[in-house]
Amino acid sequence: SYAATWRARSFTGKALSLVPGGSRAPVAWHDRDLYVRALVRQRLAECAPQVQAMREGFLAVVPSRVLPLFTWRELQVKVCGVPIVAVDKLQKITVYENFSGG
Repeated sequence: SYAATWRARSFTGKALSLVPGGSRAPVAWHDRDLYVRALVRQRLAECAPQVQAMREGFLAVVPSRVLPLFTWRELQVKVCGVPIVAVDKLQKITVYENFSGG
């Protein structure tokens, strides 16, 4: 049987306590939602510097005042392009080197 405690591993593998004394405190069934929230909060805090760097870079190119003009999906298409790959068009412009297909 697996008994969860109030601890987690960081992205680097370091053991972290989600609450004081968490490495010894078992997670009760009725606290499972609190445990998940604590884990998500820890994960978000762990990557906050990287997210902030991406935000600063993005806002260096796109003025923040125009962001409310788009939904997140519209902005995704503007930044990443249309998420549909037209395979037939891709095949027409692809040049193969050192390849003998079957």
